[in-house]
Amino acid sequence: MSHKMLIGLVAVVAVVAAGVGIRAVSTAIDASDSSAKSCPKSSLSNLAAAGSPTWLLKKPGGQKLATELSYRVGHPERATAHVNVAARRGARSKALPRDIRIGAFVLGGGLSDGSRGMGFTPVAAAKRSRDGRSVRVGLCVQRPGERGLSAPGKYTGKVRVAGPRVRAVDVPVSVSIRGNWIGPALIAVFVSIIGALMPFTTKPEDGVEVDTGARKAAQRVLALLPFASGLAAGCLAAFLVYVDDPTWGAERGADTIKLVVAAYAAASAGLAATALPTKATRRALAQPTVSGGAAAGAAAPTVAPATNPPSPPA
Repeated sequence: MSHKMLIGLVAVVAVVAAGVGIRAVSTAIDASDSSAKSCPKSSLSNLAAAGSPTWLLKKPGGQKLATELSYRVGHPERATAHVNVAARRGARSKALPRDIRIGAFVLGGGLSDGSRGMGFTPVAAAKRSRDGRSVRVGLCVQRPGERGLSAPGKYTGKVRVAGPRVRAVDVPVSVSIRGNWIGPALIAVFVSIIGALMPFTTKPEDGVEVDTGARKAAQRVLALLPFASGLAAGCLAAFLVYVDDPTWGAERGADTIKLVVAAYAAASAGLAATALPTKATRRALAQPTVSGGAAAGAAAPTVAPATNPPSPPA
């Protein structure tokens, strides 16, 4: 079997194995998500301010609730922030008393990206710190169970923290949703295979007989090494592009082009990094060897004895 046929066979096997592996991973993730702990239910009773507020909630600079959702459905993602407690003049305590119930909720009924809503509302909660000088604000985000329910993008809004006799404060919220990973994975494998095959330059030298046994097996492994390194480099580059973008899929065309370019370029570079060294090694392995017995049995060249030139006549 020629090295080109071998590489083509390996490419087909890689595509089939990638499809089976992606399906198996997706099934395993769905199974783990089905057993994941859900977000707690929100309780908004008795949060209205009663009379003049005695304590104030102040948001420190830079405090916000931000989290990301990727391909998982049932797996909840959480974010936390803190707001400080200040007391008005005349308050019996600068700290928030334990009997003051603090809660939090998402304003406006949900988050949006400016043109559409996220499709479901995160759960917000607030809890008094032990010393009563601050309040911990939490956000739990969990998709209801359908992958395509929310389009990829960045959704923003506000969480209001409030309670009886407490002046409320709003905390900014942002949830980034990344598109499903199965599509990018299939694109990465397909493009990486093309990138590793198109500039392929390693091939056996014409007219050179390759020994059987270990040397022939080494030749086959070396012939596959550039393709394997190109495939691995392309898939790794595509994975990094996907993971680095928390809203991958929001602009499907541009994001796909970016993924394709990165995978193809990395696959070609991975191939080039190992093509020349493996080609030189294969050429060295293909050189015929001379056995010691043949060298010993070869006839030694004869050298004619030196003769003195005739002396000129007197």
